[in-house]
Amino acid sequence: MGAHHGRITRRYSSAPYVPRVQERVLEQERQTCLQEMWERCGRPTLPEVDKNDPVLWSVAGLITLADWIGSDEHFFPPDTV
Repeated sequence: MGAHHGRITRRYSSAPYVPRVQERVLEQERQTCLQEMWERCGRPTLPEVDKNDPVLWSVAGLITLADWIGSDEHFFPPDTV
């Protein structure tokens, strides 16, 4: 496994991944947003998840396939405004 949007990555590095400053800022914003949503929903207890549940993997596969198809610029060209 080493594809992104259906394209195989040809270059690999064994160096540890160090996110750029922008990525760290974006991740912090994501975490802040998730925390806010969780708080507004009354801090619900999350259910235990069986990581081997076939439904979980089916949904993950469907989402991946939808992303892959939706990213095909040949059939779905970017909107031009």
